[in-house]
Amino acid sequence: MELTLTIYDVATGEEERVSVDSRRFTIGRLPENDLMIDDTNLSRRHAIIETVDESLTVSDCGSQNGTFVNGRPVVGAVRLRDGDVLTFGGTKEITVEMPDGSISKTSYTRGAPAPVTQTPPKNSMQVAGKPAPVLVAPSWLNAPVVAAAAAVLILLGAGLLLALNRGSAPSRKSSEPIVVSQNSPVPANPDDIVKSDDNAADSTVKPQDDVVADSVTKPNDDSDELRIIYKHARAVMSSISDDRSPVLPSEVISQINVKVKQYAAGSSTLREELRTINQRGLGQLTPAAKANDLKLPLLVFAALAKIHQDGLRRDPIAVAQDLLPALRRLKIVFGTELANDSLLVVATLDQPPNGNFHPLQLAINKLAKDPRESVASIRTVWYLHEHQKLSSDAYDRVLEFLAIGVVAQDPRHFGVDAEPLTF
Repeated sequence: MELTLTIYDVATGEEERVSVDSRRFTIGRLPENDLMIDDTNLSRRHAIIETVDESLTVSDCGSQNGTFVNGRPVVGAVRLRDGDVLTFGGTKEITVEMPDGSISKTSYTRGAPAPVTQTPPKNSMQVAGKPAPVLVAPSWLNAPVVAAAAAVLILLGAGLLLALNRGSAPSRKSSEPIVVSQNSPVPANPDDIVKSDDNAADSTVKPQDDVVADSVTKPNDDSDELRIIYKHARAVMSSISDDRSPVLPSEVISQINVKVKQYAAGSSTLREELRTINQRGLGQLTPAAKANDLKLPLLVFAALAKIHQDGLRRDPIAVAQDLLPALRRLKIVFGTELANDSLLVVATLDQPPNGNFHPLQLAINKLAKDPRESVASIRTVWYLHEHQKLSSDAYDRVLEFLAIGVVAQDPRHFGVDAEPLTF
């Protein structure tokens, strides 16, 4: 869907036009974003515009000052319309333009607190240059006639629903995940969608909704086991970032599954590690993660991944505490707003940065000069490994990290005798 952003500088009155040419278009203060805005009011990775089910949406990436559409704060993913104005707490306004006219126009006056949607009132007709006609009901359409007609329609509707229920196929089991194809606008049974509770008191790693947006690749293999891997892996990616719509390529799901099967074959080491984390690790590591502004699942899964990749038996709590300085420095370089940012942190754990820059970041900036690729696509471990910018060991650590996160949500399902990790 064609989209153009017009950036208006309130202070100078200057305008700049930018075309959005990728399905995931990031906006922020740093140059590795698809649109960089040099304004201290913006976060490093502030907002993202995505194409979802043939619609364009904007989401805030956990920024400090928030994202606003026509003066209203963005909560979750907000659908964009032609004429909408985006603000990020700074001095610039971004007007959304959709030349195809597929989405109704929104009128907005600069400085106004709220938009005015140009839609006609219900039950009105307007002809250019003429007032709307007044509709008068016929004399026979009185109250008793309306009541009788309504009763007949209710009876007919009830009979039709009963007939449909009797002839319908058996209902799907509640445990079976919902996967909507990219051509389906809504799931077959919307009531089965589990809606995430962003206001929950704890930060439990919760499986993501099984509705698959266009920007998310579902596995090609429709086996139940791969569906479970896919759901749990996306939950891990959301738990380590502020990303509510993490992207996971289908081939990666199979690679994670190979790792998971190694634990299912019997891993007493992982069993003991999960028990240790549950018994005393969460209490010790929670304040440490908070003090370093890190997500607790990121710290725990990174420590377990390092233990298993190194092949050494160590106390997972001690390993996690040793990783804190490196994780903190890498977070400053790559950020953790999006799931792919956090996975870059995991991939580079054995190579902490010198100062504020990292060799991988420099490689990303060089690749970003290619106009054929979006920055959002380049800033992923999948792209960097494919283009030989990320070593096989670093890539394997990410797979180990995700596989352990998958198992930790339901260990006994994967043959590990331990309780799930609840953060």
